[in-house]
Amino acid sequence: MKLFVTLLFIPNLVWADGVRAVEAFFAELETLQGGFQQQVRDGSGQMIEESFGTIQIQRPGKFHWQTSQPFVQVVVGDGDRIWIYDPDLEQVTVRRQDGALGNTPATLLTHEGALQQQFSLHPLDRVGHLSWVELTPKQGEGGFEQLLVAMDGEQLRIIQVEDSLGQRTRIELLDLMTNISLPDERFQFTPADGVDVVGDL
Repeated sequence: MKLFVTLLFIPNLVWADGVRAVEAFFAELETLQGGFQQQVRDGSGQMIEESFGTIQIQRPGKFHWQTSQPFVQVVVGDGDRIWIYDPDLEQVTVRRQDGALGNTPATLLTHEGALQQQFSLHPLDRVGHLSWVELTPKQGEGGFEQLLVAMDGEQLRIIQVEDSLGQRTRIELLDLMTNISLPDERFQFTPADGVDVVGDL
């Protein structure tokens, strides 16, 4: 009987460990560097976009996201503005960063402070070696229907967002290194001569 009762509580312990792993990861996160694979699927599950690239994060508020396939695009957040550079178009779009990210994966990664201040965390079923946790914004609309993260032990592995139309964006993080020194210039952007600048400088 004692063994049976113990087995009943094992799933709850596993789920709680997933929440604790998410809380610990973001509490300790200062910088992050790695690769990513991003897949976007429509409401029926059909793949509509797949991209690969690299990501660097420096908390608070700075990031460098560069897509290498199927085309090159660079997105830099310097803490004040977001620069979206399309080399093929020789154009960069600039917008103020304050409030622009909302409760998005970018905010999740770059926000400084306790994760619990911004989101409520709900444990989900474990799938294979991944512990899944749902994050619900505590204030206002998140701009999405669902935000999920998957932890592989103590390491963040997947961020998944689903919007109100059922479109699902899944970002798998690869070869992550955390809390390493990153150069400041990685989070700065200066348009090259001849590049059109559109937006709010």
